[in-house]
Amino acid sequence: MKKFKKSKGVTLIELLVILAILALLILAAIFTWRLQLAKGRDARRKADLHHLQNILEDYYNDHHTYPPTLHCGESLSPYLQEIYCGPSGDDYDYETDGSRQYFIIYTKLENENDPAIAEVGCTTGCGLTCEYNYGVASQNASLLTCSEEGEPECQWFVCDAMGQCNSAGAGICPGPGCYCNDPNCGGCP
Repeated sequence: MKKFKKSKGVTLIELLVILAILALLILAAIFTWRLQLAKGRDARRKADLHHLQNILEDYYNDHHTYPPTLHCGESLSPYLQEIYCGPSGDDYDYETDGSRQYFIIYTKLENENDPAIAEVGCTTGCGLTCEYNYGVASQNASLLTCSEEGEPECQWFVCDAMGQCNSAGAGICPGPGCYCNDPNCGGCP
């Protein structure tokens, strides 16, 4: 009977199994790392919006209107030296009416499973284009949510011939000069 010598090295199959396990661990680490980076950027977006919300309320208390625009990098002195930019260097979507009596700020969170999306009601999208999934608003406004079909759920308002803003109902805009969820009709120009 022939005796086999015990090998002191590893076989090719053992080496391939070890490499496959290492590759899976590296892929899992990369996925987790990228998810954590996205969560970090989303945390910054949410913190920026909530801080802007507080600053804008202070601004309103002093001026009785909200600012007409908010652009990344501009000053809103003395309230804020520089308006926040999103993590990719872009503006947050700031909306207000002609009389500047309310505001809404939208952004898009990267982690679409963030529970904050459902908390604000943007699971099917928010904003006029339905591209956003998170936002904040002044106390007298609410986020414009979207239907399952990707259409904004608007309560329409129109200016009449006397310059009064009147409700035109929900659904589709009934004609020119419609204002979505703006009971001031942009100030009825």
